[in-house]
Amino acid sequence: MASVDEGLQQRQAFIVSHMNEEHQDSLLAYAMHYAKLTSAVSATLDKVSSKGMTLKVQLPGSDVPTIAEVPFTRPMETAGDLRKIVVEMHHEAYGALGVAFRLMHGYYTSAARQTWHHMKKSHKIAAVIFASAAVVGIGWVVMLLKKRQASQASVQAPAACCSKKP
Repeated sequence: MASVDEGLQQRQAFIVSHMNEEHQDSLLAYAMHYAKLTSAVSATLDKVSSKGMTLKVQLPGSDVPTIAEVPFTRPMETAGDLRKIVVEMHHEAYGALGVAFRLMHGYYTSAARQTWHHMKKSHKIAAVIFASAAVVGIGWVVMLLKKRQASQASVQAPAACCSKKP
């Protein structure tokens, strides 16, 4: 584990700043799920080791953050395993916290953004073309339905107004 910890220590500043700037939602989910601090308002990463993460967790009504040790869910063999493990933990925590938590904390928006970011350029182009075609197709169907509705209304209107009562 010494070499794993050395590798993490060399990248500690980057890991901490990256997680705190880009993955605040994950840190909060870790605090709520793994540390069982369900009333947590926010969390920041203080440090990471081969054993787990140290979080500073803000609880309601407290000016002083609570320190939470969050162990990794599986052993880390190399420093390069960190990303895989925290992504697995992210999905597990969000899954356990439920749909309402995912909606309130941007899980689906973040997932879409990550998917787009990691998508090949050719797939992005195809996605844009498909989405554009879908929008045009939906617009066309709506226009046809409105036209059909208007023509049916005009056909029915004269019959109703011009009929004579005996």
